Amino acid sequence: MSWRVEPVGFFIFTSCLGYIAARRFFINEQQLTEFNKEMEDAMRIQSSILPQQMPRIEGLQIATRYLPMTAVAGDFYDFLIFDHRHLGVLVADVSGHGVPAALVASMVKVALASHAGSGSDSARVISGLNELLCKQLRGPLVTAAYLYLDMEKRTAQYCGAGHPPLLLWRQAIQRLYEFEENGLILGVRSNEDYSNIELDLEAGDRVLMYTDGIVEAGNASEEFFGEKRLKE
Repeated sequence: MSWRVEPVGFFIFTSCLGYIAARRFFINEQQLTEFNKEMEDAMRIQSSILPQQMPRIEGLQIATRYLPMTAVAGDFYDFLIFDHRHLGVLVADVSGHGVPAALVASMVKVALASHAGSGSDSARVISGLNELLCKQLRGPLVTAAYLYLDMEKRTAQYCGAGHPPLLLWRQAIQRLYEFEENGLILGVRSNEDYSNIELDLEAGDRVLMYTDGIVEAGNASEEFFGEKRLKE
């Protein structure tokens, strides 16, 4: 009776392949678990840098909505509260998605806090952010808009940097105004000049600041929500 070695060799070979495949599977599962944990930590960190409660400003109602496309993102908003009648509002959008964009958004928050002393001058705030980002960043760009509200005088001061237009709904005459004036996107030239737009506010007016995540939101047919729907 002859004994053939080929079946035994083939069995050993396939067993080794199965062991390698199983080992890689468990390693990949472990790495995926660790990655998911890191993403959960990143989500908690990003949530912590967003305002935890709305400012209480006399004569003003504030509403916010934050819904990132991915687990963490570069969209960001924050407030500078001066007193019960004066408020600064920043909305920013870092290019890209994920953890790198979220890290830059954290930098923007720290930079905004450092410019609280000049918070009543929107152009100075945007210029200060631009100067810092030009020094610290290599690659990601940031669009931003800053609005200073003086409810004592019922005025607002606006400055943008490559950001979607500010929308103002004038309730008294049922008319929508769009302010497209913008300086250069942040992080390109440190000596860029930015200017302010002065606005008068009336009872019933609505002001909307947003990122392009709204107008570029798509439905099942891959159709953008668009600026027209947003204005309506």
